[in-house]
Amino acid sequence: MLAIKTKLGSSDNNIRSYAAARGLSAPDGMLEFDAWLNPTCECWTIVNEGGGTGNYSYDRCSDGNTLNRNIGSGQTQTVCASEGTTPFQNTGTLTIYECNTPCSVNDDCAAC
Repeated sequence: MLAIKTKLGSSDNNIRSYAAARGLSAPDGMLEFDAWLNPTCECWTIVNEGGGTGNYSYDRCSDGNTLNRNIGSGQTQTVCASEGTTPFQNTGTLTIYECNTPCSVNDDCAAC
């Protein structure tokens, strides 16, 4: 249980109370529990091919929250997004590449 508390950053003694307090649905079985604890995510590369700053959104793997990020002209960024989601161009001339590489955090990703 200590490993679960450490992974979740919680002092709760009950996974269901942890999930309920955060508006999450608690897992019903061990396979679902493993997927809940260790979400499947995928690397994406975003390239700003325009002359100004661009902006995009993606669902962060670690917690599923949607983040908005700026990217400067000529820059490349890689992100680890929740499986089944695609980074979305908000502004600018951006090209978004699916890397087909599993990840847990952005540092797991290299440009593709």
